[in-house]
Amino acid sequence: MNRIICSALASLGVLLGLSVAPASAEAQPKNTTCNGTLEAGTFKNVRVAADADCFVGPEVTITGNFFAVKSPGVINVNTDIGRNFIVAGATGSVTFGPEGCRVDPHVDNNLIVRNSNNVAICQATVDNNIMLRNNTGRLMLRDSVACNNIKVVRNDLQALRVLRNVRAVNFTVERNDVQNTTRIEGNTKFAGSPQECRTSIAPAA
Repeated sequence: MNRIICSALASLGVLLGLSVAPASAEAQPKNTTCNGTLEAGTFKNVRVAADADCFVGPEVTITGNFFAVKSPGVINVNTDIGRNFIVAGATGSVTFGPEGCRVDPHVDNNLIVRNSNNVAICQATVDNNIMLRNNTGRLMLRDSVACNNIKVVRNDLQALRVLRNVRAVNFTVERNDVQNTTRIEGNTKFAGSPQECRTSIAPAA
């Protein structure tokens, strides 16, 4: 009798276009919203709540994108990003990388910060582009790798430091209005193709 009931239910599912996931199937990472310190765990996409601060430590895994585009406050991220890291309009400060830069968070696609204040990108490894534009305050990009382009353009700054970075294609630092210190030193081109660059910086499994 039990076999007959199970067979009937399975047939009904097919007729209705339904599929029943196996009980053993692994749960997929979910999207989440960050407002304060993000709890430890694995998430697909992380969005920062409007007008909120967001602090993400290495105990968090992000398999998709990190978006902070609704007037965020302080953004401080120290973990790998599976796709894109995009911050726009931050009113506090933006930091990607840990204090002291002891590790190197990885971004699988693009790292973009625009229209934000006091930006520090340290020891990032990025498969495609690092783009920093229309920011204010102090801006630092150092000891980072972009396997396509590095662009630091149209920023209105008190100080600018672009130090010891590596790119595989283009390096553009121009049209920046800097009131005080400007240091652009030790930046080099990767000796190989963008794909070779990506292979060389791929995080350990």
